Amino acid sequence: MCGIVAAVARRNVVPILIEGLRRLEYRGYDSAGVAVINGGLERIRSTGRVAELARLAVGLQGTIGIGHTRWATHGVPSERNAHPHVSGGISVVHNGIIENHGAIRTRLQAAGYVFTSDTDTEVIAHLIHSYRGLDLFQAVQAAVRELKGAYAIAVIGADDAARLVVARMGAPLLLGIGEHENFAASDTSALLQVTQKVIYLEEGDCAEVSLDDVRIVEKSRGSRLNRPVHRRIVRTATIGCPKGRRPLPTSRLSLVAVSTFVDVAAPPGAVRSGHVLVAQMVGPDRSHGDAGTGRPGPSRHRGAQDSARLVRRRRCVRHRRRSRRLHPERFGGRHRQWDDLGAGGH
Repeated sequence: MCGIVAAVARRNVVPILIEGLRRLEYRGYDSAGVAVINGGLERIRSTGRVAELARLAVGLQGTIGIGHTRWATHGVPSERNAHPHVSGGISVVHNGIIENHGAIRTRLQAAGYVFTSDTDTEVIAHLIHSYRGLDLFQAVQAAVRELKGAYAIAVIGADDAARLVVARMGAPLLLGIGEHENFAASDTSALLQVTQKVIYLEEGDCAEVSLDDVRIVEKSRGSRLNRPVHRRIVRTATIGCPKGRRPLPTSRLSLVAVSTFVDVAAPPGAVRSGHVLVAQMVGPDRSHGDAGTGRPGPSRHRGAQDSARLVRRRRCVRHRRRSRRLHPERFGGRHRQWDDLGAGGH
């Protein structure tokens, strides 16, 4: 699964892009790359790990840029197929599969465009460039109306270094809201380094992202949309035994930190479902007793602890009873105390 990171800021965005890609490595990839605007368009791609890309990007600077980790779908894993793809000063990263890329490729080749990769993403770059009579935002809107399939894209242009444009259909994409800087990514984990506020784009959304503003429109009609801003919160909870199962020993009760995003305009306690970011193991829940020591916690939790102790004792009794039944010669009256526990004898 591919990963996208994009940023526009007053500072150098290359470290933000690299760190964002590093946080998206869990999605799997075979190549990675970044492109920034620094006077002109500069691009670095690599078929190695993100760490290798970071080494190649030493000295690269820019206040607007895009980054990508690719999992090959069209074309073999190679540097020429790695994202970002460029066309005449336009640079694009893309997640998803464009179903009609073959027909668009044929049309663009007839118009004189030369393709250097096997990917459907390069089709998007050339298609946007073919609308060069429009500004970047309008060109992206016109291009995505022709695409069939699933996509999440981020686009920058050397002639328009003050903004980046993103669009999505069938693939996740969100915006990160900062102070005089804004971001886009395919996953919230890529942006936690720079912001705690995000906007989740919906199907068919196209957005223009600049330093101090985010404008979201619907791709078919171009009407402006208002999407809620979500703020990250972190809650702690105790994870123990599922309902209806046997109680867990206190040493297996754990404290976790659950990170989620809440609509900042919603009433208190209203959490947007489906956007739980991460459940991070913090450690054993000491309120139920010290893990592995058997020392009790506060008295209000004694019931759960006593229940767990009773379960262990009953298991031991059942095991003892079964052993005496199967191997009576091993016991010979040496453990009469187990009869007192209800194990019974022969």
